[in-house]
Amino acid sequence: MQQHVLIIENGEGNLELIAKLVRRAGLTPVGATSLTEGKARFSQNMPETFLCAIVAYSLPDAPKGEAIDFTVESFIPTIATTESLDSAIRDKVLERDVVDYIPKENSQNYDYLNRLISRLEKTSLLASSW
Repeated sequence: MQQHVLIIENGEGNLELIAKLVRRAGLTPVGATSLTEGKARFSQNMPETFLCAIVAYSLPDAPKGEAIDFTVESFIPTIATTESLDSAIRDKVLERDVVDYIPKENSQNYDYLNRLISRLEKTSLLASSW
């Protein structure tokens, strides 16, 4: 079964860039640009089809990490992203049960995100073969 990655990003450009990385990893991106849309997309799929979620800290309808809370509470391994390098926001993100935190400051961070997705997929495949 093809695994999905829920992407909740604060702009179409960021969403498309991350969706491209997800497709390159052989996974299916399920994208949204708001928490409301992300909840709807999640509810349209079987929860167990999601390998992980990549979620922006600040969204138009969730400015303080509420989308991260939603995916964590939905038991989806969550990678949080931010456009800010503010240490207070970093601390708020890391207080949550996230897989990792990635600031969107340069292309090297997107390379890291690509490697992280691949690692999560390999771990998932190993766990499902037990």
